[in-house]
Amino acid sequence: RQVIAEVLTRLILQINAKMCGPLWQLDLGPTFDKTAMVIGIHDHFDGQSDTLWLGFCASMDRPCSQYHSRAHKLKSPTPASYNKAYQRFVFGALQAFAEQGVQGLPTHIIVYRGCGNSRRSNPAALRKDEVP
Repeated sequence: RQVIAEVLTRLILQINAKMCGPLWQLDLGPTFDKTAMVIGIHDHFDGQSDTLWLGFCASMDRPCSQYHSRAHKLKSPTPASYNKAYQRFVFGALQAFAEQGVQGLPTHIIVYRGCGNSRRSNPAALRKDEVP
C-alpha cells in the first residue's frame, strides 16, 4: 500500500506541475498577511580557488511557491563587498515583488541565514557584522 501511495503522490505532483500548479508550498499561518516575503541567504567558500559564492532566494507569493533567486561570486571577499552584493539581491527581489502588480511591497520580511563552510560561519564574526 505504501508503494502505491508513493506512486500516486508522484503522479499527482506531475499532473499539478503540468497544469502550472505549485509542487510545494509553505503555510506562513495567520501571523503574516498576503505581503510577507521569505528570504534565504547562504554563502560558500571554495578554498581551492579562494572564492566566496553568495546565494540568495526570495519568495514572490504567499505560499512561497514562486521565487526570485541569484548567485554571485566574490573573488576578493570583504565585508563591504559581501554586504553590497546582498543589498543588490534584496533590492532586485523587492523590485520583482512589486512588478507583479498584485501585492505592492511586502509588509513583512523573514530572513533565514544558512551557515555553511565559509569564513563567515564563525559565530563571533557573525555577531560583529550582522544585526541580531
